[in-house]
Amino acid sequence: MGIAAISSSITVMPMLQPENGHFMCAHQSVAYSVRRSRRRKRTVALYVEPEGHVRILAPARTHFSFIEKMLRQRADWISRRLAEHRRREMNSARAFADGECVLYRGETHALRVVEDRARPQGCEIRNGCIEINLFDAPAEDTARREEVRLELLLWHKKQARRIFRERAEFWAHELGVKFRRLVLSNARRQWGSCSAHNDVRLNWRLILAPPDLLDYVIVHELCHVKHKNHSAQFWHMVDAAMPDWKARRRRLRALDAGLVF
Repeated sequence: MGIAAISSSITVMPMLQPENGHFMCAHQSVAYSVRRSRRRKRTVALYVEPEGHVRILAPARTHFSFIEKMLRQRADWISRRLAEHRRREMNSARAFADGECVLYRGETHALRVVEDRARPQGCEIRNGCIEINLFDAPAEDTARREEVRLELLLWHKKQARRIFRERAEFWAHELGVKFRRLVLSNARRQWGSCSAHNDVRLNWRLILAPPDLLDYVIVHELCHVKHKNHSAQFWHMVDAAMPDWKARRRRLRALDAGLVF
């Protein structure tokens, strides 16, 4: 559950507006409800529920225009929380069975589960499918599903370590910077980061995205090796290396909810 608190002056008005409705967020209509409390004095709290409903807690006499303004200002944050909830819902519904679609580097592959004792257990791209060989798989469905999920997860992370390292070294050379370490991240809300000591962290789920979107995140974080902020100099460096970075960022944001595992 996401939560944000706004601590700002609130206009007190005698008339209250409707307490339920819809607003547009990232080109979709999102339902909201407002619950007012006399115990709340100054702050307005906003929650994004797992089912996609936005719940707002406000002081009793908060003017509705303040709530509308807050929803507009927090639209990007709300959109990200909605995407997170969709991602979790999609992930929980996956069967990890033959024929299911699996993303890898922006392409969809059919999942194929086989039992071949002549080959080692593991995962590979074979005949256009992502094939998992489980020659000693559990018979029980839930246990078998978890075994497939684990093999698939380990394979994606193995590919991510190799490919992320190759692309980071390539872009570090292009940008004329050096990073200290490259670490896979499992962050829920962040695709990448660069520490004060130039350790670059990349979310392993980027292995699901098209290669050019991975490159955008890498370039963004490597530019932080030189500029530890989002100053004009930082964005100039990003733009010089990747003139279409804005388009790539938009595509990554649009794909966010679909990069599930």
